[in-house]
Amino acid sequence: MKKVYLIGGTMGVGKTSVCQYLKKELSNSVFLDGDWCWDSFPFIVNEETKTMVIDNIVYLLNNFIHCSAYEHIIFCWVMHEQPIIDAIVERLDVSHCDLFVYSLTADEETLKERLKKDIDEGKRSADVLERSLGRLPLYEKLDTIKIDTSHKTMAMIADEVIQNTNDIKLRPYRKEDLAVLAKLFYECVHTVNAKDYTQKQLDAWADGQIDAEKWHRSLMEHISYVAEKEGEIVGFGDIDPGGYLDRLYVHKDHQHQGIATMLCQRLECSVHVPKIVVHASITARPFFEKRGYRVKKEQQVERKGILLTNYVMEKII
Repeated sequence: MKKVYLIGGTMGVGKTSVCQYLKKELSNSVFLDGDWCWDSFPFIVNEETKTMVIDNIVYLLNNFIHCSAYEHIIFCWVMHEQPIIDAIVERLDVSHCDLFVYSLTADEETLKERLKKDIDEGKRSADVLERSLGRLPLYEKLDTIKIDTSHKTMAMIADEVIQNTNDIKLRPYRKEDLAVLAKLFYECVHTVNAKDYTQKQLDAWADGQIDAEKWHRSLMEHISYVAEKEGEIVGFGDIDPGGYLDRLYVHKDHQHQGIATMLCQRLECSVHVPKIVVHASITARPFFEKRGYRVKKEQQVERKGILLTNYVMEKII
Protein backbone atom coordinates (compact mmCIF):
# COMPACT_ATOMS: atom_id res chain seq x y z
CA MET A 1 0.00 0.00 0.00
CA LYS A 2 1.23 3.49 -0.84
CA LYS A 3 2.25 5.79 1.98
CA VAL A 4 1.64 9.54 2.04
CA TYR A 5 3.63 11.69 4.47
CA LEU A 6 2.52 15.24 5.27
CA ILE A 7 5.28 16.92 7.30
CA GLY A 8 4.70 20.34 8.82
CA GLY A 9 6.75 22.65 10.99
CA THR A 10 7.81 26.23 11.45
CA MET A 11 10.60 27.84 9.42
CA GLY A 12 14.04 26.48 10.23
CA VAL A 13 12.89 23.33 12.01
CA GLY A 14 14.33 21.07 9.29
CA LYS A 15 11.31 20.00 7.21
CA THR A 16 12.94 20.19 3.79
CA SER A 17 16.18 18.53 4.88
CA VAL A 18 14.32 15.67 6.55
CA CYS A 19 12.11 15.15 3.50
CA GLN A 20 15.09 15.15 1.14
CA TYR A 21 16.71 12.54 3.39
CA LEU A 22 13.54 10.42 3.44
CA LYS A 23 13.28 10.64 -0.35
CA LYS A 24 16.64 8.90 -0.65
CA GLU A 25 16.01 6.35 2.11
CA LEU A 26 12.58 5.12 0.97
CA SER A 27 12.12 3.24 -2.28
CA ASN A 28 10.24 4.79 -5.22
CA SER A 29 9.74 8.12 -3.47
CA VAL A 30 8.68 11.54 -4.70
CA PHE A 31 8.93 14.80 -2.75
CA LEU A 32 6.85 17.97 -3.03
CA ASP A 33 7.62 21.14 -1.08
CA GLY A 34 4.53 23.31 -0.63
CA ASP A 35 6.62 26.44 -1.15
CA TRP A 36 7.25 25.39 -4.74
CA CYS A 37 3.51 25.73 -5.36
CA TRP A 38 3.45 29.40 -4.30
CA ASP A 39 6.73 31.11 -5.16
CA SER A 40 5.92 34.65 -6.25
CA PHE A 41 7.23 38.18 -6.03
CA PRO A 42 5.74 40.15 -4.50
CA PHE A 43 4.32 37.51 -2.18
CA ILE A 44 0.60 38.25 -2.11
CA VAL A 45 -1.54 36.66 0.62
CA ASN A 46 -5.31 36.90 0.18
CA GLU A 47 -8.24 34.49 -0.09
CA GLU A 48 -7.69 33.99 -3.82
CA THR A 49 -3.99 33.12 -3.53
CA LYS A 50 -4.55 30.89 -0.48
CA THR A 51 -7.21 28.95 -2.40
CA MET A 52 -4.90 28.74 -5.39
CA VAL A 53 -1.99 27.23 -3.47
CA ILE A 54 -4.18 24.54 -1.86
CA ASP A 55 -5.51 23.69 -5.32
CA ASN A 56 -1.94 23.42 -6.65
CA ILE A 57 -0.81 21.21 -3.76
CA VAL A 58 -3.79 18.86 -3.92
CA TYR A 59 -3.56 18.52 -7.70
CA LEU A 60 0.12 17.56 -7.62
CA LEU A 61 -0.20 15.22 -4.65
CA ASN A 62 -3.12 13.37 -6.23
CA ASN A 63 -1.15 13.00 -9.46
CA PHE A 64 1.71 11.46 -7.49
CA ILE A 65 -0.72 9.19 -5.62
CA HIS A 66 -2.28 7.98 -8.86
CA CYS A 67 1.08 7.34 -10.54
CA SER A 68 2.07 3.67 -10.30
CA ALA A 69 5.79 4.56 -10.21
CA TYR A 70 5.66 5.90 -6.65
CA GLU A 71 5.20 4.08 -3.34
CA HIS A 72 6.08 6.93 -0.99
CA ILE A 73 4.70 10.46 -1.48
CA ILE A 74 6.43 13.01 0.77
CA PHE A 75 5.13 16.55 1.25
CA CYS A 76 6.25 19.38 3.50
CA TRP A 77 4.90 22.83 4.23
CA VAL A 78 4.55 25.09 7.27
CA MET A 79 0.99 23.88 8.03
CA HIS A 80 0.69 25.68 11.38
CA GLU A 81 -3.14 25.64 11.54
CA GLN A 82 -5.49 22.65 11.57
CA PRO A 83 -7.77 24.06 8.81
CA ILE A 84 -4.79 24.14 6.44
CA ILE A 85 -4.09 20.46 7.06
CA ASP A 86 -7.77 19.56 6.81
CA ALA A 87 -8.16 21.47 3.53
CA ILE A 88 -5.43 19.32 2.00
CA VAL A 89 -6.32 15.97 3.55
CA GLU A 90 -10.04 16.07 2.73
CA ARG A 91 -9.27 16.44 -0.99
CA LEU A 92 -6.61 13.77 -1.28
CA ASP A 93 -7.50 10.41 -2.80
CA VAL A 94 -6.04 8.24 -0.06
CA SER A 95 -8.57 5.41 -0.32
CA HIS A 96 -5.72 3.01 -1.13
CA CYS A 97 -3.01 4.75 0.87
CA ASP A 98 -1.74 5.00 4.42
CA LEU A 99 -1.67 8.67 5.41
CA PHE A 100 0.63 10.04 8.12
CA VAL A 101 0.62 13.65 9.27
CA TYR A 102 3.61 14.91 11.26
CA SER A 103 4.61 18.16 12.91
CA LEU A 104 8.30 18.79 13.51
CA THR A 105 9.00 20.87 16.61
CA ALA A 106 12.08 22.10 18.49
CA ASP A 107 12.94 23.99 21.63
CA GLU A 108 13.45 27.75 21.25
CA GLU A 109 17.22 27.65 21.69
CA THR A 110 17.70 24.99 19.02
CA LEU A 111 15.44 26.84 16.60
CA LYS A 112 17.23 30.17 17.25
CA GLU A 113 20.60 28.53 16.63
CA ARG A 114 19.48 27.04 13.31
CA LEU A 115 17.84 30.23 12.10
CA LYS A 116 20.76 32.45 13.10
CA LYS A 117 23.09 30.19 11.14
CA ASP A 118 20.86 30.54 8.07
CA ILE A 119 20.65 34.32 8.55
CA ASP A 120 24.43 34.63 8.87
CA GLU A 121 24.87 32.60 5.68
CA GLY A 122 22.39 34.82 3.84
CA LYS A 123 19.84 32.05 3.34
CA ARG A 124 17.09 33.83 5.31
CA SER A 125 16.18 37.39 6.21
CA ALA A 126 16.52 38.54 9.83
CA ASP A 127 12.75 38.88 10.36
CA VAL A 128 12.28 35.10 10.06
CA LEU A 129 13.47 34.64 13.63
CA GLU A 130 10.51 36.39 15.25
CA ARG A 131 7.98 34.93 12.82
CA SER A 132 9.19 31.36 13.26
CA LEU A 133 9.37 31.50 17.05
CA GLY A 134 5.89 33.01 17.14
CA ARG A 135 4.46 30.02 15.27
CA LEU A 136 6.25 27.36 17.29
CA PRO A 137 3.57 26.98 20.05
CA LEU A 138 0.82 26.50 17.44
CA TYR A 139 2.00 23.01 16.52
CA GLU A 140 1.24 21.54 19.94
CA LYS A 141 -2.48 22.12 19.26
CA LEU A 142 -2.56 20.22 15.98
CA ASP A 143 -3.94 16.73 15.44
CA THR A 144 -0.60 15.40 14.18
CA ILE A 145 2.24 13.10 15.23
CA LYS A 146 4.81 15.33 16.96
CA ILE A 147 8.54 14.81 16.56
CA ASP A 148 10.92 16.96 18.60
CA THR A 149 13.96 17.70 16.42
CA SER A 150 16.03 19.41 19.13
CA HIS A 151 19.68 18.35 19.13
CA LYS A 152 19.02 15.63 16.53
CA THR A 153 20.58 14.98 13.15
CA MET A 154 18.49 14.67 10.00
CA ALA A 155 19.12 10.91 10.09
CA MET A 156 17.77 10.66 13.63
CA ILE A 157 14.62 12.63 12.77
CA ALA A 158 14.00 10.60 9.61
CA ASP A 159 14.48 7.44 11.68
CA GLU A 160 11.60 8.52 13.95
CA VAL A 161 9.37 9.24 10.96
CA ILE A 162 10.10 5.82 9.47
CA GLN A 163 9.62 4.00 12.77
CA ASN A 164 6.25 5.67 13.37
CA THR A 165 5.18 4.93 9.81
CA ASN A 166 6.32 1.37 9.35
CA ASP A 167 5.64 0.16 12.87
CA ILE A 168 9.12 -1.31 12.94
CA LYS A 169 10.35 -2.14 16.42
CA LEU A 170 13.95 -2.56 17.52
CA ARG A 171 14.81 -4.87 20.39
CA PRO A 172 17.95 -6.57 21.75
CA TYR A 173 19.09 -9.84 20.19
CA ARG A 174 18.02 -13.12 21.86
CA LYS A 175 19.52 -16.57 21.41
CA GLU A 176 16.33 -17.94 19.87
CA ASP A 177 16.72 -15.42 17.02
CA LEU A 178 19.88 -17.06 15.70
CA ALA A 179 18.40 -19.47 13.16
CA VAL A 180 16.24 -16.72 11.63
CA LEU A 181 19.19 -14.33 11.49
CA ALA A 182 21.35 -16.93 9.76
CA LYS A 183 18.70 -17.49 7.08
CA LEU A 184 18.16 -13.74 6.64
CA PHE A 185 21.93 -13.21 6.30
CA TYR A 186 22.26 -15.90 3.63
CA GLU A 187 19.30 -14.70 1.57
CA CYS A 188 20.33 -11.06 1.83
CA VAL A 189 23.86 -11.75 0.60
CA HIS A 190 22.69 -13.93 -2.29
CA THR A 191 20.07 -11.45 -3.53
CA VAL A 192 20.97 -7.89 -2.52
CA ASN A 193 24.73 -8.29 -3.03
CA ALA A 194 24.44 -10.39 -6.18
CA LYS A 195 24.78 -7.34 -8.45
CA ASP A 196 28.26 -6.57 -7.12
CA TYR A 197 29.83 -9.99 -6.51
CA THR A 198 30.24 -13.21 -8.48
CA GLN A 199 28.48 -16.42 -7.49
CA LYS A 200 31.76 -17.87 -6.18
CA GLN A 201 32.27 -14.80 -4.03
CA LEU A 202 28.72 -14.97 -2.69
CA ASP A 203 29.11 -18.66 -1.84
CA ALA A 204 32.38 -17.95 -0.03
CA TRP A 205 30.80 -15.07 1.88
CA ALA A 206 27.64 -16.98 2.88
CA ASP A 207 27.46 -20.74 2.30
CA GLY A 208 24.36 -21.32 4.42
CA GLN A 209 26.32 -22.82 7.30
CA ILE A 210 27.30 -20.43 10.09
CA ASP A 211 29.30 -21.23 13.20
CA ALA A 212 26.31 -20.87 15.52
CA GLU A 213 28.32 -20.81 18.74
CA LYS A 214 30.72 -18.16 17.41
CA TRP A 215 27.88 -15.99 16.06
CA HIS A 216 25.90 -16.18 19.30
CA ARG A 217 28.94 -15.38 21.42
CA SER A 218 29.85 -12.31 19.34
CA LEU A 219 26.25 -11.06 19.21
CA MET A 220 26.03 -11.33 22.98
CA GLU A 221 29.39 -9.61 23.50
CA HIS A 222 28.45 -6.84 21.08
CA ILE A 223 25.53 -4.44 21.26
CA SER A 224 23.07 -6.24 18.98
CA TYR A 225 19.61 -5.27 17.80
CA VAL A 226 16.90 -7.05 15.85
CA ALA A 227 14.28 -5.20 13.79
CA GLU A 228 10.73 -6.62 13.81
CA LYS A 229 7.74 -5.75 11.69
CA GLU A 230 4.39 -7.29 12.58
CA GLY A 231 6.23 -9.96 14.58
CA GLU A 232 8.60 -10.88 11.73
CA ILE A 233 12.35 -10.31 11.97
CA VAL A 234 13.28 -8.03 9.07
CA GLY A 235 16.84 -7.01 9.95
CA PHE A 236 19.64 -7.08 12.49
CA GLY A 237 22.93 -5.42 13.29
CA ASP A 238 25.66 -5.31 15.91
CA ILE A 239 28.52 -3.09 17.05
CA ASP A 240 31.32 -3.79 19.50
CA PRO A 241 32.04 -1.47 22.46
CA GLY A 242 35.02 0.03 20.61
CA GLY A 243 32.88 1.29 17.74
CA TYR A 244 33.39 -1.44 15.12
CA LEU A 245 30.07 -1.94 13.34
CA ASP A 246 30.22 -5.64 12.51
CA ARG A 247 26.99 -6.82 10.83
CA LEU A 248 24.09 -4.92 9.28
CA TYR A 249 21.63 -6.93 7.20
CA VAL A 250 18.03 -6.36 6.10
CA HIS A 251 15.59 -9.00 4.83
CA LYS A 252 15.65 -9.29 1.04
CA ASP A 253 11.91 -8.52 0.85
CA HIS A 254 12.12 -5.43 3.07
CA GLN A 255 14.81 -3.39 1.35
CA HIS A 256 14.51 0.42 1.06
CA GLN A 257 12.04 0.77 3.91
CA GLY A 258 14.41 2.64 6.20
CA ILE A 259 15.19 -0.43 8.32
CA ALA A 260 18.96 -0.24 7.82
CA THR A 261 18.82 3.45 8.74
CA MET A 262 16.98 2.69 11.98
CA LEU A 263 19.38 -0.08 12.95
CA CYS A 264 22.47 1.90 12.08
CA GLN A 265 21.25 4.95 13.96
CA ARG A 266 20.51 2.89 17.08
CA LEU A 267 23.90 1.15 16.92
CA GLU A 268 25.81 4.41 16.44
CA CYS A 269 24.05 5.93 19.44
CA SER A 270 24.76 2.88 21.60
CA VAL A 271 28.50 3.47 21.95
CA HIS A 272 30.43 6.46 23.25
CA VAL A 273 33.48 6.57 21.01
CA PRO A 274 35.12 9.25 18.82
CA LYS A 275 34.50 7.32 15.60
CA ILE A 276 32.60 4.36 14.14
CA VAL A 277 34.41 1.94 11.81
CA VAL A 278 32.79 -0.44 9.34
CA HIS A 279 34.06 -2.77 6.62
CA ALA A 280 31.45 -2.06 3.97
CA SER A 281 30.70 -4.17 0.91
CA ILE A 282 30.54 -2.64 -2.56
CA THR A 283 26.76 -2.75 -2.23
CA ALA A 284 26.65 -1.08 1.18
CA ARG A 285 29.22 1.64 0.49
CA PRO A 286 26.67 4.23 -0.85
CA PHE A 287 24.44 3.71 2.20
CA PHE A 288 27.26 4.46 4.61
CA GLU A 289 28.48 7.40 2.54
CA LYS A 290 25.03 8.99 2.87
CA ARG A 291 25.36 8.62 6.64
CA GLY A 292 28.63 10.53 6.74
CA TYR A 293 31.13 7.66 6.56
CA ARG A 294 34.29 8.16 4.50
CA VAL A 295 36.41 5.52 2.79
CA LYS A 296 39.83 5.10 4.41
CA LYS A 297 40.98 2.32 2.11
CA GLU A 298 39.83 -0.38 -0.29
CA GLN A 299 40.86 -3.88 0.63
CA GLN A 300 40.65 -7.49 -0.48
CA VAL A 301 39.53 -9.98 2.16
CA GLU A 302 39.85 -13.74 1.76
CA ARG A 303 37.00 -16.12 2.39
CA LYS A 304 37.64 -19.82 1.72
CA GLY A 305 40.39 -18.95 -0.75
CA ILE A 306 38.21 -16.41 -2.60
CA LEU A 307 38.98 -12.67 -2.56
CA LEU A 308 36.19 -10.15 -1.96
CA THR A 309 36.46 -6.38 -2.22
CA ASN A 310 35.25 -4.19 0.63
CA TYR A 311 36.02 -0.77 2.09
CA VAL A 312 37.28 0.28 5.48
CA MET A 313 35.08 3.29 6.29
CA GLU A 314 34.82 5.52 9.33
CA LYS A 315 32.54 8.18 10.70
CA ILE A 316 33.75 10.78 13.13
CA ILE A 317 31.19 11.25 15.91
